[in-house]
Amino acid sequence: MAAHRIPVVLTTAGAAGNNEDVVGDNVSVVNAMNRSLVGTDDIAPNALRSYFVDFYITQALDGGFAQYAFMAPDRAELDRWVREGLAAMGAAAHLELFDRCAGLYDRIAEDELEGFLGDGAGSLRSDGAAAMDDLDAEFEDLFEDEDVTGLNAAWLRGQPCLLVLDEPGLAAHIAERAAGILDLEERRDAGDSSGAALP
Repeated sequence: MAAHRIPVVLTTAGAAGNNEDVVGDNVSVVNAMNRSLVGTDDIAPNALRSYFVDFYITQALDGGFAQYAFMAPDRAELDRWVREGLAAMGAAAHLELFDRCAGLYDRIAEDELEGFLGDGAGSLRSDGAAAMDDLDAEFEDLFEDEDVTGLNAAWLRGQPCLLVLDEPGLAAHIAERAAGILDLEERRDAGDSSGAALP
């Protein structure tokens, strides 16, 4: 199925919920597809953009940009998904800050990052890591000013190919999608879902 024709899928309950419910529901659907060996190449790109934006936001809120970078299985690919998602959903300020964080993080030497990922503020051993800490504080302020979760949810709800299913319908949809994968048995044997690993 061509990527642009793959629908974004939400459950009936998730779509009827609040912004956090909508974004979380997309995450749950993507994870369910991945567990059924429907890989990233077979999932709606906008579902993945929403998914990875939420991953970034969750990690950054918990431990700053360095935690996002540390937890990302493939920074180059995830950064691309996050940038595209933030741009598409209209989170311009978050995108600008993400670019600054990524640029600074990539300039910091590995030994400085080790200091930054240590035990709290006492282990911030370099100017670079201290600057990263400042950007993390800026992120927390921005999170209050630009509601990226609300933007993400509104964007998901507005998808032109949105498919809203009840739980049995979702299970049937995923089973049908998995059945159409030509190399499904190879994926089962390999134990992965053929595509970028989901965090």
